[in-house]
Amino acid sequence: MPSGSLNIKMDYKQESSEHGGGGTATLYVNGKKVGSEKIGNTVPLRFAVTETTDIGMDLGSPVTPEYEAPFEYPNRIEFVDYTLN
Repeated sequence: MPSGSLNIKMDYKQESSEHGGGGTATLYVNGKKVGSEKIGNTVPLRFAVTETTDIGMDLGSPVTPEYEAPFEYPNRIEFVDYTLN
């Protein structure tokens, strides 16, 4: 990732009509596509109260065993925008 202020966007397109089916996630940094990956399955139901959409840290179960929660992001996040289509 480049240093300095960044605009990071992740676009997910559901490609399966199955409940919990998969799609493609595409990552953009400063408006430039930097990667794309197929996701075979998604979570077929909502998480309980302990699993939320955390910003800047992970208060629930970590997404990887590579770190221990809450694994706080040490810098400033100025703005977060969710757009659901």
